[in-house]
Amino acid sequence: GAIRFWDAGVSWCDIEYSAGKYDWSTLDAKIATAQRLGQEIIYPFGCTPPFHTANQYAVNAKTYPPTSMTPYRAFIRAFLDRYDGPNAKIPNAVSAYQSANEINLPSQWNGTPAQTALMTWSLDLELRAHGSKSKNAGASVALVYPAALESVGDLGNLHTILFVAVLVVLVGTWFGRPPTPADYLLYFEPGRFWVSDQQGVQALAYKEY
Repeated sequence: GAIRFWDAGVSWCDIEYSAGKYDWSTLDAKIATAQRLGQEIIYPFGCTPPFHTANQYAVNAKTYPPTSMTPYRAFIRAFLDRYDGPNAKIPNAVSAYQSANEINLPSQWNGTPAQTALMTWSLDLELRAHGSKSKNAGASVALVYPAALESVGDLGNLHTILFVAVLVVLVGTWFGRPPTPADYLLYFEPGRFWVSDQQGVQALAYKEY
């Protein structure tokens, strides 16, 4: 299984608290937990620190791209030095990276397609320069089946969790292969639910409800 570290308090905007200054303590702890449970990690390089955007005083400042790729690439390099490869402080911690989060949702991303492509390209350059063996999964998109799930809201009670879990099974059956316990990791956080399909079943890999 795999855990995608989003809405977990460990995004770029959470770690870089001042320009060029990083606090890795929360991420260190979450990675240690994931490794203890034998889970791979997917890390999205989204959530821009407001002071690196042109809209730093906007309510949704974190959804805008950085004004320059310099701080973005600097953060990626610092991240890779700490977590990627056999010589890192916490070796081989991440299996795959994403350059941005849910680029089709204005609540999550307000960059242009060109800016999104530039961030993905920049991530790829840094991974190559570092000699990383992890995957660059590009920018993620939100895929919702059915659309009515958008109104479900936070997974705050058992009824909602069971409702979403049943829908996961139904969608898997729809696409010709219902999930089995060995195939899927269900990862719950307040308001978030991910399904990671190890077999790469179309439309079920990295889906967010």
